[in-house]
Amino acid sequence: MNKASDPVLEFLDGHDIAVPVSVLDIELDPSRATIARALSELESHGLIETHDDYTTHYQITDLGRDYLDGKVDADNLPANNDTDADGDADNDENDFDASELEDDGDEE
Repeated sequence: MNKASDPVLEFLDGHDIAVPVSVLDIELDPSRATIARALSELESHGLIETHDDYTTHYQITDLGRDYLDGKVDADNLPANNDTDADGDADNDENDFDASELEDDGDEE
């Protein structure tokens, strides 16, 4: 995970809403590219998910809340691979693809 991972989780937990990347980019300090990388990794670990009705909006999961509460150690998170938290193959065409973002030149 990167320096945006915990701030993203904390923001989503604190606001208890599903938000698009653009809101996180406005509200958080890391660059948009760093946030995008964090979203991808957090989703692969099952800590966040896309909203059922708005597939470009992210929300925290119960596992994400447990992680923030210290109930789940980072070493015990689901493997970072191409499966969703429920174990299904991750073939959703609406999943966020960080490569679609323009790099703002702010490498973290």
